[in-house]
Amino acid sequence: QQPTLDLDLSVRENLQYHSSLHGISSSEADKRIDDEIVRIKLEDKIKNKIRSLSGGQRRRVEIARSLLHKPKLLLLDEPTASLDPETGDFVRTFIEKISSEKKMSILLASHNMDEVKRLCKSILMMKDGKIIDRGTPSEIINKHGKKNLEEVFLKLNRAKTEL
Repeated sequence: QQPTLDLDLSVRENLQYHSSLHGISSSEADKRIDDEIVRIKLEDKIKNKIRSLSGGQRRRVEIARSLLHKPKLLLLDEPTASLDPETGDFVRTFIEKISSEKKMSILLASHNMDEVKRLCKSILMMKDGKIIDRGTPSEIINKHGKKNLEEVFLKLNRAKTEL
């Protein structure tokens, strides 16, 4: 949840730098950067230094950066943590869209159970580094007789761990 962008570089410069780390040619990088900037709706910020962006705008740049090399698996750790509700919804909608469009797998770590239910087809619940339940969100909710995933999560995590 700490910033991983160079605050003194512009949005474009950050994305160009990370493209070069993945061995993407300059001309191909420029095309991919332009595509991702439009997708994350930051065209008007492309020349701005990262330090001038809001937390939500920075998160969107980080997600765009993660897509430049066209991964088959995208790892997201609390992608909407600390974001306002509107920006959080933008990011969740964006994740749904890219998952479908790009046919990529997404591994999402989140404590936001509404987000997990919305974005995940299959979930693992963990406690102390061990898997304590797995299944679809609906299966897990029904199995434990609760109204939602948050109630299940609290039930399972408050239970005494068997030794």
